Parts: sequence; C-alpha cells; structure tokens
Amino acid sequence: MHLCSPDASIEVALICSVVFYTFEALLGNAVQAIRHLDQGLILLKRSQATAPVQNATDAILPRLTVLFASLDIQASTYNPSRRPILSLISPLEQSGLAPLILDSSTLADAQMALTKLQNWMLHHLASSYPYKKKGLQLLPADILVERHHLYDQLTRYIKTVSAYSTHLSGPSTANCLLLRLQAQMFRTIVAEDVPSLQFTNSDSLRKCLQAISAILESMSGYSSTQGTTAQRSFTLSTQLVAALYYICMKSNHPSIVDMALSLLRHEMLPHRDGIWDARTVEAVVHGIRISSKLPEWRMGGQEAAEYRLEYANEDLINAVGEGGLYEIREMLRRHEQYIMCGDSPSLVSGRI
Repeated sequence: MHLCSPDASIEVALICSVVFYTFEALLGNAVQAIRHLDQGLILLKRSQATAPVQNATDAILPRLTVLFASLDIQASTYNPSRRPILSLISPLEQSGLAPLILDSSTLADAQMALTKLQNWMLHHLASSYPYKKKGLQLLPADILVERHHLYDQLTRYIKTVSAYSTHLSGPSTANCLLLRLQAQMFRTIVAEDVPSLQFTNSDSLRKCLQAISAILESMSGYSSTQGTTAQRSFTLSTQLVAALYYICMKSNHPSIVDMALSLLRHEMLPHRDGIWDARTVEAVVHGIRISSKLPEWRMGGQEAAEYRLEYANEDLINAVGEGGLYEIREMLRRHEQYIMCGDSPSLVSGRI
C-alpha cells in the first residue's frame, strides 16, 4: 500500500521488510521471516532493474542493499533448497578477469566481496545439487570448471583478508576473523566430493572451530575491557550459529561435533542469529545422533568411517521442507514420543 502513495519511498518499504524479518526471527518463525525477506528482495531486485519509485536522498538504499544481500545468503543457508533471489557476481568477476578483492580493500569492501562469493557459491550449489553423491564423473564439465574458479577465488580472498587482519585491532579484528571464517567454511563446502580440491576434511573443519573459538574469545576480551555485558542474545547475520551447524553435519569425526556443540553453549555466542537458533541446532544435532543408523555416531566413536552426520539419517534430512531446523526438531520430537510409547515408525512418517 505504501508504494501506491504519491510520496512513496522504496527505502521505507525495504526497512519494513527487514523489521518484519527480524520480528519473525526473534519469535522463531523462520518460514514467515523468509517470506517477508523474499518480498523485500523481490522489491529490491525490481527497483534495481527499473527506475526507483523515488530517488534515494541519502546512503540508506546502498546500505539496505548490502543488508538484504547478506540476509538472502542467510535464508539460503538455512533452507538449502532455496536459491538466492539476488545475483551479485558479474561475468567478469566470475571469469576471474575482474578482481573481487584488492590488497588495498577496506573492511567494508572485504564484506561486500565475501557476500558476492557466497551468493555465487549458493547459486552454483543449487545448479550442482542434482549431481550430489552421484560421483565426479557425472558432474558436467562447466560446473566442475566453475567450482575450481570458486575455490581459487575463495583461497585468494582468505589470503588477502588474513594479511589485512594483521593491521587491525579491537572489534575490527573480530570482524576480520569472522569474514575469514565464513570464507573458510564456504571453501570447505566447495571442495567436498571433488578429489582435486580436497584437503583433509577433518583438519579444515577443526581449523574453522579454532577460528570460531578465537572470534568468541576476542569478543569476550573486548567486552571485559569496555566494561560491557558479555552476552548478546540476538544478532542478525554473523553466521556463527550456521557455521557450527554445518561443521556438525559435514564432519565425520564425532569428536569435532562434540567441540562444535560445546561452542554452541559458549557465553559469547548469541542464542539466536537471525533465523538460526543455537539451542535448536544443538537439539537437532543431538537428536540426529541418537536416531542415527550408524552405530559409531550413537556410541560416540572416534570416527564414523567416511560417513558425515548429514548422511547418518539421510531420509530425515531430505524430507525436510522450508521449515528447516524447526521442522527437523519437531520430527525428532514426534519420533521420540513414538519410541517412548513402544512404537518405531520412520522419522519421515512422523513429519508434520
């Protein structure tokens, strides 16, 4: 309705979309939050393709664009079947002819470069998803080439940001570590199932855990020096909770999963980061381990062969719709209730 008024402002409509997204995220309504976000993203994309309803009077619209791009990524990491609505990478950047990040880049430049890389990767994963677990020989050549380009760009980004972080201090250091962590996580996912790109999976995930621990400790140290309250119950898009969830699901070492679960209870980790809820992640991981078809996971063995936790109860993971983690949690709860009653239906049949 606002956009129909004579003095309509696209910024106001977009801000409302972010506010509604935040409210629904705080309430744990991930599906509704993403729907509000998608409406804002569609409006933003439309405004970028056509003349805006009203010209921006200040720098609000560019900042909103950056925020929406970040939340678009968050929504697609939460719901893997969702392709990002925005497309941020240019053909020159995708081909490597135009650099995504320079040695002289600012922290804001580095953030935007990472957002572009994440957006590119999520579009790529959506295209390659039908070939997941089917073997490298079935992966089309163009997708394989693109994956190598992505890997190289992420590696270059990590190297640049690592060098950049040596000149920072205070909160900027934590922000830089956070950018590097996200790039490391995405590079690990890009490299999986492609032997020519793989390094030791457990080592890469363990390094990501060490990075998360360093970030949380740096936040704790800064808070103590400033005399501020240590814990924040809500943040919008740090992706820390999402990173810990993916470490749990991608690791084939129960010990690494245990370390990730302990960090989910760290005093500096926000209870909720956008639509990602730390307690829900913890409950889901515990539930999948308990109901796992792999004895090694149920018994907490040192290593579950080549199996990742995402494959430990694959029918459950694949059955989940747009409800994401909350849907998995409810399915696990219903399954547990059936078990307590002496029944043992499949987890998928307990879907609501």
